[in-house]
Amino acid sequence: MENNSEEGLILLNEVVRDVLGRRDINLELKMTALDVDGWDSLKHVQILYQCEEKLNVRFTLQEIGSLNSIGDLVKIINKRLKK
Repeated sequence: MENNSEEGLILLNEVVRDVLGRRDINLELKMTALDVDGWDSLKHVQILYQCEEKLNVRFTLQEIGSLNSIGDLVKIINKRLKK
């Protein structure tokens, strides 16, 4: 994949598309879950779980609690990709 910062966004786009069953999603860093049709609280948990599975990690409660935007989740993903 491309450089690490883009890799996290690519991974998240794939996960969200799979979980929501939609190929027309193109996430941007400034977006929030509210900007994505179908991304509700249950789908949020599924998205986080699928990200963890793909990365073979577990997000901390602090990381999950700090999520306010797509960019926040991408930062966490990128941090985990570097390990």
